Amino acid sequence: MVPDFFLRLILFLICTRGIHAYEFSLPVGLEKGGLPMPADEGVSLYPPPMQVLDDSLYVLHAPKQEIRVYSKDSELIRTISTQTETLTTWGPFQDFTAAHGQQFFLAGWSGRRLVSLDTSMGISRLLASGGGHRDYFRSVGRLVFRDGFLFASDFREGSVRIFSTIGNLLGNIAGGGVQFYPLSANEVLRVVERGELSIVQTIQLGGRAHSFFEHDKGSDSAANSLQLIGADLYRRIYLEKVYAAELGLRKAEVLQLTATGKLLARQDFALTEKEYFEFETHFLILPNGVARVHLNEAESGNELQITEVQFQR
Repeated sequence: MVPDFFLRLILFLICTRGIHAYEFSLPVGLEKGGLPMPADEGVSLYPPPMQVLDDSLYVLHAPKQEIRVYSKDSELIRTISTQTETLTTWGPFQDFTAAHGQQFFLAGWSGRRLVSLDTSMGISRLLASGGGHRDYFRSVGRLVFRDGFLFASDFREGSVRIFSTIGNLLGNIAGGGVQFYPLSANEVLRVVERGELSIVQTIQLGGRAHSFFEHDKGSDSAANSLQLIGADLYRRIYLEKVYAAELGLRKAEVLQLTATGKLLARQDFALTEKEYFEFETHFLILPNGVARVHLNEAESGNELQITEVQFQR
């Protein structure tokens, strides 16, 4: 039998793990050296592309063309410039993802470019580029690194390219869609719209699709579609309910599903007018959950707050 002391310790650790294990507050405002606001020049995506890795938060500062790394205490601990002589000719970059703290992949939309950056060795490589012998994309979209593979969407073609860690093109998932998130090396999630339904599907390398969750827009006048946030390492899937603008309901709702489509929990949040109209999404996937991304505007200074969602079950 386990002694009472150890049982209490285990319960304490489980409970305290749920109290905002991930919580960052980042200064916003270019004039003060902070992150940009949605309307600032050079900003294509907002919130800025970001990723939690090893308890640190990596954020792409598009106007400065650099990746900023923040500690779990929200301290800026590292800056990775993409303004080297070589990278400048391939940029500017609008999105990124990290394999680990030393290897990054960058997407440059204007030149249909995909770039690998290894900061430990100071090496950058061009993996794809429009008009060259590595012209793999009609348009480079969002990037996600998962399970040792890089996934990059093609906006115009609606497909997803799969690359190895060293940048070799391994395959293509046709129909992967603009809204996608990888579940495994040969399977991605996508959301498709069919009449009154928003349908969540998995689609495999061979193109076979499987529907496992449907949202009836006709029976829910408060929302008109679902937006895919992603999947955590436990294969729990997160969706954002997108509310109809004409109703003036300034709120966002996150849904948590099992990999088979069972609804586990849901949580909604009020939105400011700026968040409602200028944010691409209001959530960030975490290794073991999902976080809300909130812009706190105050006289003392604006902050971008990233806080792990605590579902009320």
